[in-house]
Formats: sequence, structure tokens, C-alpha cells
Amino acid sequence: MLTRAPVTVQERLVAGFERLPPATRRALREGFEAWIDEAGLAGVPPAMFFERAGPSARSRRQRA
Repeated sequence: MLTRAPVTVQERLVAGFERLPPATRRALREGFEAWIDEAGLAGVPPAMFFERAGPSARSRRQRA
């Protein structure tokens, strides 16, 4: 069943990135690093999309 599963968007993005020339990959990396620095997010740990920052709603309810 897994062999018939469609390729995920994440897999396609990684594969596309790997096909870029090294100079383009380096420029993208440097650009994203500069953007994150300018946004003041360099020290912020990455989160998954739609993940809430801080304690989850469940843990807040349990403490109440």
C-alpha cells in the first residue's frame, strides 16, 4: 500500500531543492537565514504548522 501512496509535498520540495545547482541552494539558504534573523526568529525553535506556541490547550485545561 505504501508503494502506491502518492509522493508527499515535502518529498517533492526536498527533491526539487536537491536538483538545484549548489550556488542556487546556497543563495536560498543564505536568504532564508537573513530573513529569519531580520524577523528576530533566529533563536526560536521551529514548530510544526498549526502547532500552538506554549502549553497545549489540553494541558491548560488540566491545570484549571
